[in-house]
Amino acid sequence: MVAIWRGQKIYYMFDSRNRGPNGIVAQNGVACILRTLGMKILVDTFLANLPKQGSNHFCIHKVVMVRDICARHREPKQLAEPKLAVTSGGFQRVMPGKTIVRGTISQEDPKFGKGQYVMSAPIAFVALTMSLIHNASVWSKPIIDDIIELGHELYEESLLTLDYDYNPWEGVMDVHMVNNDYTIGVLKANCELRNTIQKGIIDAKRENILNLRQGLEQFFEENTHGIIVTDPLVLAIWEEEQDHGTSLIYMYDPNPRGPMGMPLFTGTACLVTFVNVAMAAEHVISCILEPEKRMGEFTIVPVEIVVGNVRTINKRKRAKTRSSISVLPRCSKLHADEEKKALRRIAENERKRVDNKRRQLMGRKCYYTLKGVDAIIRGYRSQNSGQYSPESRNNQDIPNCIVCLVLHHLVTVENWNAKHIDLILDVGDQLYIDSYIAYGPKDLKLGKFSAQKSDNDIISKSSYYKEI
Repeated sequence: MVAIWRGQKIYYMFDSRNRGPNGIVAQNGVACILRTLGMKILVDTFLANLPKQGSNHFCIHKVVMVRDICARHREPKQLAEPKLAVTSGGFQRVMPGKTIVRGTISQEDPKFGKGQYVMSAPIAFVALTMSLIHNASVWSKPIIDDIIELGHELYEESLLTLDYDYNPWEGVMDVHMVNNDYTIGVLKANCELRNTIQKGIIDAKRENILNLRQGLEQFFEENTHGIIVTDPLVLAIWEEEQDHGTSLIYMYDPNPRGPMGMPLFTGTACLVTFVNVAMAAEHVISCILEPEKRMGEFTIVPVEIVVGNVRTINKRKRAKTRSSISVLPRCSKLHADEEKKALRRIAENERKRVDNKRRQLMGRKCYYTLKGVDAIIRGYRSQNSGQYSPESRNNQDIPNCIVCLVLHHLVTVENWNAKHIDLILDVGDQLYIDSYIAYGPKDLKLGKFSAQKSDNDIISKSSYYKEI
């Protein structure tokens, strides 16, 4: 059962059942309005939605709308808005394989009164310690800001233990100058630097020189937490295993960064995640703006942290077994191919997500053109959606059609969107309930005479009298 009407030159058909983007029946479809220039496409769409077996009789009822005074005042129905799905920890997707969560301040905030990169080392200590206290996958803005605040406190405490040879107004605090013992809230923490460091040239092109990517690969073979020291950046970096068996690399940057994690004068501190070390290395190189400093030296310092009853765990090298030894040895090219496959898989999932989002918005904000001048507009649900009661669900055909014709007199159909379709379903459901309670028909699906007895529909404080 559908509602049909004609404008000056265009035909309209409202269908409250599950329909897809083309107006044809779909399992996960929604209510829609089909707009066609000719009658043939309208009829073909209606016939395509009919079951193959059943009655072949049809009946078209004429509906006349007359403005009338409503007999009683209706209280507006309060509809519960569905909760939006919030991304865990507030992470935003930057590109396939890279996400970011930003704070509201950075270490260059005027309230600290410090210069560039001055507090990077103590902040790196605090960030690595905080990764053991709170799961990094659920970090949000308050934690990003707290790390800066606690890093400033650790910086001030470390200054008291340094001699007069260090000038805080001219130099930058090194990782070896930071106090090893400190507190995070009420928890006591200790951070020790190991001697098994990785050194090389940041953006080295020669094969016999270790670059940052190769250094990170060798570092994460035995370690999970460390500090990248370059000129001028000092960054905390660590690796955590995910539930599905893969690992994710986290990097905390206390410097002013923009939404993409790149340097921005008015930016804030951020936590960036990567799916592999190649993306992490490229990100660090991109944050070093001076080309000559990209050819400078880098050092990756592994750390061992104990906070409360939690401590960092060293990676154990897996012993080779007969089943783990493959016929072909694992080479760098094979490893690179696997990384490329993983990136392609992530990019394909991202493409599917964007395509699904585009399809979901199809015909929601305005009419979506099908072929030629034919168009369709879709809602977000249908008359058999779960939010309607089981007693009225999928039985509101006639009330929905009547409400649709009433709304057509109130709002120009050219200005309709998904909200109007959902409004028709909500008011039609209420009209069905009122009619069934008032007149108690034997059939759950109201007939035309039961619907005719329902005196008034109220939409936006307007009332109409229906004559069928």
